[in-house]
Amino acid sequence: MAKTQFGFDIRTALCLECGAPLEVGLGGGRVVCDYCGTSSLIQRRTYREAEPAQTIPETQRLQELWHQDRQPLRVPPGVQRWLVDGLIPMHHRQDALQTWLYHQSVLTHEADDVAAYYLFTLTILLGPLLESRHRRALLEHAVDVLPNVHHRNVIRCKLARHAALDGDIQAAEAWLEHVDPRPRDLMADTAYRLAMSYIALHQGQPRAALRHLGYHEQDVPIFEGFDAEALLLRSHALEMDGQTDVALRRLRGRMVDVAWFRPLIDLSRRDPRLPLCPETIPFLERELLEQAEWKLRPPPLNLTSLPIILLAAFGVDAAVYFQVTRYDHANNSTFVAWAVVFTVLAVGAVVWQLHRYVRERGFRQRATWAEGRTTSTVGYTITSKPVVRARVTHEGNTYSVRAHVVAGVTSSAQLACPCLFDPKTRSARIILPFAPPPPIVPFG
Repeated sequence: MAKTQFGFDIRTALCLECGAPLEVGLGGGRVVCDYCGTSSLIQRRTYREAEPAQTIPETQRLQELWHQDRQPLRVPPGVQRWLVDGLIPMHHRQDALQTWLYHQSVLTHEADDVAAYYLFTLTILLGPLLESRHRRALLEHAVDVLPNVHHRNVIRCKLARHAALDGDIQAAEAWLEHVDPRPRDLMADTAYRLAMSYIALHQGQPRAALRHLGYHEQDVPIFEGFDAEALLLRSHALEMDGQTDVALRRLRGRMVDVAWFRPLIDLSRRDPRLPLCPETIPFLERELLEQAEWKLRPPPLNLTSLPIILLAAFGVDAAVYFQVTRYDHANNSTFVAWAVVFTVLAVGAVVWQLHRYVRERGFRQRATWAEGRTTSTVGYTITSKPVVRARVTHEGNTYSVRAHVVAGVTSSAQLACPCLFDPKTRSARIILPFAPPPPIVPFG
């Protein structure tokens, strides 16, 4: 088989000076960095064996894992300050890489639990920001340095996942050879289940993937942050197995919540090597955007109501005139005053209805996505609904608009919601989530 970036037959590490990827043979050796010219000695790959599989019954092990459920990834304060919606933005990538190198150097000289956890967390969060060769070197170097066996196993599972996505099943299985398949740590257990599922899906064995992930969400515990990926993999396996209706039902139950709507769509298309749920996700996206249109469109206007409003106003004027002339023959100023009041109200009602009609015609576009991080409230409508600032992409152009919130709760979280946009008036109607988006740990 052709050589892949995550193959098991090459040895990689990071340059300790600049953090660039280095590559040597399996036996290790000295190599000069192409970027900074620093000479580094890379040791041959060593295998610190995983802890022996626990002898406790599987039911007891699963019970221990269930007790660890709903405990998110704890991010150290020094890393938390960089995060935007749970991820390190690209402009902080170099800062994060230098911090990784510092804690790596600490661990090479002494045992330090704080430095070890910093290194593990940064390895998880930095991976998606690096190109394939650089990511491979980061992961393998972390396996060499991390003292915690569960942390090493999580990183090995990441290497196996990428090897499987590259089609190198032999390398994926080699990376998992030194991983405990029955750990008592939930994150390590979930990482192993996901890696084995990717291998099974690449081999065209969806039922094997379901055995690892569970046919139902309640079958096995999943580490919080991997829930969304596990849901997509499970649905993808069901789709491959011909159970598309079941996959649709599972995904529809989650995607009906706007908070899960866009994250699941983006996650399914994150890795072009294996687009997840290629049939069900596009179908649900169209279906749910069509449902959003019904909520977003202004209520339809019946133009026959306009003459009725005018006739009612003139009828009231006639009634007032009859009463005034009946009791006040000398002075009709009271009638004139009442007539002006009702006429102004009638004309105002007609103008308001016509304005709604014109506005409705501007919102005949299909629902699209509003994105951005500026969901601060900039005003309120007459019905006390907030107006927020949003960024909308329409026909290849991006607009900053004032969006009228039809439903949902405003927050400062990342905005990715369905909306209707009127390019003429640069206004929009938008549905915000009622809850924050799910935490998603970048497993890639």
